[in-house]
Amino acid sequence: MDALFGNDPAVLSRSMEAHGRFRYSAVVITNPRPETAIAAIELARKLINSDRYIFVSSDLVYRPSNSIKSEDYYTEPVTQEGKLFLAAERLMDINNDTIFRAGYIVGLCSVNLYTNILNLARSNMRISLPRKTVRNFIRNTDISSFIMRSIEEGISGVFNTASDFGTAYDFAKRICDVAALGCKLYDSGEDLGNYSMDTSKSLRVFGIRPTSVFDGYSISGSFDLR
Repeated sequence: MDALFGNDPAVLSRSMEAHGRFRYSAVVITNPRPETAIAAIELARKLINSDRYIFVSSDLVYRPSNSIKSEDYYTEPVTQEGKLFLAAERLMDINNDTIFRAGYIVGLCSVNLYTNILNLARSNMRISLPRKTVRNFIRNTDISSFIMRSIEEGISGVFNTASDFGTAYDFAKRICDVAALGCKLYDSGEDLGNYSMDTSKSLRVFGIRPTSVFDGYSISGSFDLR
């Protein structure tokens, strides 16, 4: 069995009594709240008996530039979020553990950029998103595939994982246009730079090519990211 926990230290602590008696093949720490990622990794390493640890980090650890960033590109974050993710990464044992760097993880089953856009559009509310900041996108089903393959085959290291890069504004516009939602979409004016990543290493090692987040159609013609 594999132990998959979120990055909330309170959840991890409550799990210790039940799970501390067992040994797990992996503990997976996800990234919704980077401010708790550091504590979560420290708790997991201290209190859970696991062969290895897997951390879903962020593209924000890179120095933004117009270059397509490989895994060995400069990790010089300019945002507080990026600095927290990088600090969390440094708690990992890169020879044994796995770090997946991602941007927007979108899809159903959890709150994310995609579900927020749909909820705001259906409520006829204003949607304000950056039109200049370039980030990476991946479906949550695809990042799950990378995680499971890493566990099954014991793959360690740092990997960029994405299907596309673009702006949150363009992603929202695609959803709104395809689903004919009539969104009230505005440019937030934020410009944090370009975080586009080179994902050739993850494709070569894992053999997984993520499905584009900009293509998602159901039979009814609505936009559907499953």
